[in-house]
Amino acid sequence: MSHKNKCRLSSWEEIKLNKKIQALVSLSKMRSNTLEYACKVTLLINKDGNKRFCGDYRPLNLQTKRDIFPMPLVDDVLN
Repeated sequence: MSHKNKCRLSSWEEIKLNKKIQALVSLSKMRSNTLEYACKVTLLINKDGNKRFCGDYRPLNLQTKRDIFPMPLVDDVLN
């Protein structure tokens, strides 16, 4: 399984990312998807310089339709 990312990764970063993806797939926490609602994955740099695995949900959030009315309060529903 290979990731599609806009930024280029070094060879060790790509290996690290693919290993993390394979681990998540084997744990059934992630699956391959080609739908328009799939999130892309990337490596982000922490403040200490280490890189962490992250899903980019911004394109999905842009497609999400917001509710017109707010959710009711729990107390109102129970009454």
